[in-house]
Amino acid sequence: MDPTTTWSVSGFEGTDVVNVGGLPVQNQFVLFANNQSVEWAQDPFDGVFGMSIPSSFATNYSTPYFQRLIDNGEVAEGTYGFYISPINVGHAELTLGGVDLSKTTGPLRPLTTIDNYFSHVMDAYVANLTDIIPNGHRGHFLGQSAILDTGTSNIVAPTNEAATAFYQFVSPKIQLVNTAGIYAVPCHEIKDIAAEITFDFGGVLMKVPSSQLSVGPLPADEAIMGPYSGQSDLCQTVVNGGGIGSFGGPDFMWIVGATALKFYYTAWDYANVSVSVATTVQSV
Repeated sequence: MDPTTTWSVSGFEGTDVVNVGGLPVQNQFVLFANNQSVEWAQDPFDGVFGMSIPSSFATNYSTPYFQRLIDNGEVAEGTYGFYISPINVGHAELTLGGVDLSKTTGPLRPLTTIDNYFSHVMDAYVANLTDIIPNGHRGHFLGQSAILDTGTSNIVAPTNEAATAFYQFVSPKIQLVNTAGIYAVPCHEIKDIAAEITFDFGGVLMKVPSSQLSVGPLPADEAIMGPYSGQSDLCQTVVNGGGIGSFGGPDFMWIVGATALKFYYTAWDYANVSVSVATTVQSV
């Protein structure tokens, strides 16, 4: 994850036949890219495919692919299911027009949606499992909101200040190392940090285990501030700062990405703009 680099892309508008799993949509609005900055070469892919609901934020107010499937009667129901598994498990799956309950180990439980962005009221907890305080040391963040986003890898706090406050309950060794919102800790310290992060959506819990605290090594040139400035043996941690609050958006909106979602099955009800969550064999 490298939020410090400015990636760019340009191209032109057009329409094409978009076919996913034998479900074609004619004359689907598409943005075609014919000029990309060099940064894209390090992680090449063919394109970005949106699955959110129709929105004023959509390019040219275009109707998304899945809405076109619903309108055309191509799917049995206006729901799709995501099984984003850990990389060592594999067999990730997107189900269009329903859900695959064979991937779940418990019932689908709906979250309360607060607006049209698949966002939800949440409480966030951090339980430091190595603390000798009875029941562990718990940080509690009330009255926050979160967007569940399959297209975001990590967890993103609305601002650097919010991320810093969150990490106070995880470990004081985790420090902000870049104004873009990168947090890191010396890699040899990771094994001694046993902090379980829990997102509580009105009683529907999503837990991120300690094993997911590090998302990998951080290049030394990314650590440009703080006590670890210029160090090479650093690991980036899973919660990034610099979220939408840092860019003029609401300063209470978190983004819960694939780091948490890969431990659960999520069903996205397009028609009613709601998300349901079920446990899987990977759930904590």
